[in-house]
Amino acid sequence: RLVGAWSYERSTTSRDVSSTNVTTITFSADGRYTRGGQFAAGQTHRQGGEETGRSLVDAEGGQQVGTWVAGGGKLSVRWPDGSSEHWTYELSGPNLLVKGTGEPRLYVRSN
Repeated sequence: RLVGAWSYERSTTSRDVSSTNVTTITFSADGRYTRGGQFAAGQTHRQGGEETGRSLVDAEGGQQVGTWVAGGGKLSVRWPDGSSEHWTYELSGPNLLVKGTGEPRLYVRSN
């Protein structure tokens, strides 16, 4: 069952930079769909190989609201401007795999 909140987290790390991007999607029983996100990044500053400081960034993205329909492994969202997005999906326990034009995303049930 798709109804509920789902989260996708992607983290990247290199020697001195790390970032985490979390996207949360919610399917309401009344057909409302919301998508929002948060981003955090940190960087270590070095001079002559010695750590001289750190920078942190934390931001929350805007929330998008639309309406959703799903069935037969296909999911569609219609946005207020009349545009829509379409994906295929697979549910397995607390996991939701969403496939579209980009990289597949594995969401985990948050509630």
